[in-house]
Amino acid sequence: MLSQSGLTLILIIEAIKYIAEFVLAFFKREATDAYCAQDVTVIFSCKNESEFITKTITSALLANRFCRHIIVVDDFSTDSTYECAMKAFTFRDNVKVIRRSSGTPGKFHAQQEGLKHVTTNYVMFVDGDCIIPADFFIPYSITNASAVSFRVKPVLTSPLNFVERYQVYEYEKAYIAKTTHSIKGVNCCISGAAGLFHTETLKTIMKEHNGIFHGDDLQTTLLFQKHGHRVDHCNVSISTDVPKTLWRFLRQRALSWNVGGHLNAKNWRKIVYSKNTSIWHRLVFAWEYLALATDFAKLAFIGYCLIFEPWLLFMLYIWYVCLELTLYLIQFKRLNQGMHFWLLLPLVPLFGLLKVLTSCFAWFLHWKYRVKK
Repeated sequence: MLSQSGLTLILIIEAIKYIAEFVLAFFKREATDAYCAQDVTVIFSCKNESEFITKTITSALLANRFCRHIIVVDDFSTDSTYECAMKAFTFRDNVKVIRRSSGTPGKFHAQQEGLKHVTTNYVMFVDGDCIIPADFFIPYSITNASAVSFRVKPVLTSPLNFVERYQVYEYEKAYIAKTTHSIKGVNCCISGAAGLFHTETLKTIMKEHNGIFHGDDLQTTLLFQKHGHRVDHCNVSISTDVPKTLWRFLRQRALSWNVGGHLNAKNWRKIVYSKNTSIWHRLVFAWEYLALATDFAKLAFIGYCLIFEPWLLFMLYIWYVCLELTLYLIQFKRLNQGMHFWLLLPLVPLFGLLKVLTSCFAWFLHWKYRVKK
């Protein structure tokens, strides 16, 4: 466990980092140049997405600058996802629907199946519950990078649903961090909801991305970085459905996002220690790793503040969180989100604890049922 002064220093440095990110985000030039959509195939991986799949594919077809081919991979759905896609879109020459009913279930394996049918130079993975805006386009920056991440925006069903609102807060904070990192040429984490890749490069990278417990989007990003590939960020938005209840939120984190996250530590260290990694890359990656590793320590520090130093140290934490939320509100017009975000203040340490607990549970499962490569 870190000392009191060490944890205080981490909080202060992280607050300074947020200030820098929010300020630098204003100077990111928006992407306007579009790449040839005829050279892109999009793969929608779906499981029990009958509620969204028709709207998702329709939105992709209406976005003229989006892609050439659409491949829908139904991954062991138990609802009418496959039937909805087949009934509505099989008459389209550029839409192919694949049903997986054998082999290993899972999003990664569904993407691999779809990748076998890609003939274009670039491929984009999109979740089956995403909506493609009509003005979406593939940025020309893909020609100078091996992958591109996008801004992902949650679809809100109720202005008073705090679980959804907290995820808006999370997604927008991640968007600002990615925007800032891309200014300095630092690789941005490719969201699992939507990511664009050079096809052949991705096929090579995915050979290492196997096993039952894998790091999902973060592991893909780290593997690209480890092999010397560049990941750019584009502020073009894609909308996605998010959990609407606390139970669904925790299940998403426990069963997909956090599972196998600890496996990324080895790749993280290799990137930080690599001679080919730039100084700025090392600083950003090292700090992100430290912040993640000390999540539980920071939470324990908050408890210590409440019990032993109820005024001075606890006020430091309040200042740190309020600073983060205040800076978010400063970007209110640019981010186009409406809500009194100070209402989310009590949820920050709560969700931090839940995230740690689900990560520990995932680590235990992997340790007990690990699969040797």
